[in-house]
Amino acid sequence: MAQGAVLLIHSFAWHSEIFAEVAIGLKQRRFSVVAYDWQGHGLSGSTEKTRGDLRRFEYLIGDAEKMMQFVRRRFPRLPLFVLGEGFGGSVALHVAARNDRIDGVIVCNPFVMPSLDPHPPSHITPVLFALEKLMPDLRISTVEAAKMHLSEDLDPSITQTPTLRFFVQAHKSLRKLEKRLRHIKCPFVTLHGMHDNRASFKHSRELFNRARSQDKTLMIYENMDSVLFGELEEDRSHVLTDIMAWLDARTRTPVNSPRDKAASSSSQPMFRNHTELHISPQQQRILSLMNRNGF
Repeated sequence: MAQGAVLLIHSFAWHSEIFAEVAIGLKQRRFSVVAYDWQGHGLSGSTEKTRGDLRRFEYLIGDAEKMMQFVRRRFPRLPLFVLGEGFGGSVALHVAARNDRIDGVIVCNPFVMPSLDPHPPSHITPVLFALEKLMPDLRISTVEAAKMHLSEDLDPSITQTPTLRFFVQAHKSLRKLEKRLRHIKCPFVTLHGMHDNRASFKHSRELFNRARSQDKTLMIYENMDSVLFGELEEDRSHVLTDIMAWLDARTRTPVNSPRDKAASSSSQPMFRNHTELHISPQQQRILSLMNRNGF
């Protein structure tokens, strides 16, 4: 019998198949898994013209809420968790701030505040906003695009460059999310690679500091970029183990491995826990652990 349901939300440019390894791991731990493609991504009505474009970021948040309703109807007796990566993490946090019926949120390398982004520089942003009014369909190059050109050769449904309209919508959504962080009260864990050059690990630290959840965990991986994708298989395995341990602790499933037991013990009492973990390059040694109960 399944012990929980997990809704997976991918980031800009990708599609739901990027979660294949994550979904398999969750299924092996008896979680029901649901994933979908963003508008203009993957199989969600995307064409060469519309791929990477977005009229309003609110549409993505609304779609995620509709998918949550679908998961609730499909698995009415299971606790519901939402896992988002990159901008998918931003969508998950928007949803968490607006809904109190989520049992937990997992975000990996999320974007949280526009002021923390080094790309583009802050003095360029007003120029792009003005240019968007004239040429909203203009494609722009991003750090993400530079890293994925080889992937697009193998998978044409991957988006290489967003439109200016998408950039402006995403930027506006982060401004709103920055104000909504204090409304996040459900349990959450945010995992971030210290060397992520898309979204600084400071995004996760600000989320950890500002959200009002009584059960929140920050995990920073000191030798990693993206914690779920693009890393060595061994590193991905450790991150997935950490995610599974966090989920197990919140579905009251017994843990077996020493790593699981350590993660579980660090999260007690369940709803009065504030934990910050720094994971070493070897991924086996906890450099610092601050377990501050009763914030």
